[in-house]
Amino acid sequence: SIFKMFTLEGWYEIPETIARENGSVQMEFFTKFYFIFIVVTGGIFGLSIVNAIFVDEMVADNNQELELRITRLENKIDILIEKLEEARESKTDFPPASDLLPEA
Repeated sequence: SIFKMFTLEGWYEIPETIARENGSVQMEFFTKFYFIFIVVTGGIFGLSIVNAIFVDEMVADNNQELELRITRLENKIDILIEKLEEARESKTDFPPASDLLPEA
């Protein structure tokens, strides 16, 4: 029944049943107050926090992949710069672009 309250599916049936079985007005008030408190804290805030954690983890995974791709591109650029500097030092004609690109 806690899962039922946290998912907000039919949670209102539980306190109504308890209130009907106990004839006391005070017990009915505290029962409804307790269940509303559980639904608000667990159902709304709890699910929001879980959702935020999942979204944050998905974004972090995407960032790691992008950082790896950027590192690979930086390495390729460094290789191209080295080859261009070597060609300038030897004062020869620049090689064709296909010779400068490293194998992927």
